[in-house]
Amino acid sequence: MKEIVETHLPKLMALLEPYLDGPGTWLVGDKMTIADFYLGGVYTNYMNSASLGYCAEDWANTKKSYPKFCAYGEKYAAEVAKHLANRPAVPL
Repeated sequence: MKEIVETHLPKLMALLEPYLDGPGTWLVGDKMTIADFYLGGVYTNYMNSASLGYCAEDWANTKKSYPKFCAYGEKYAAEVAKHLANRPAVPL
């Protein structure tokens, strides 16, 4: 997991940055696509998960490094709030 956070995630964030500025838009337009569900899942399941049992500190530090992605993740979480509130808790 450390390799993902320290090596792969920065590369992904560098590619995503240009697409995360549009207010009210998703990655590929004005409607959510599978790309949004995947990346939103990264945010809700790892970067912002209270049940994360490993590398939690690494993910918390990563959130500080990518505020645009966190804003996007919060927008995604708001959009799927009903699902997030009703899904079973599973330790990751």
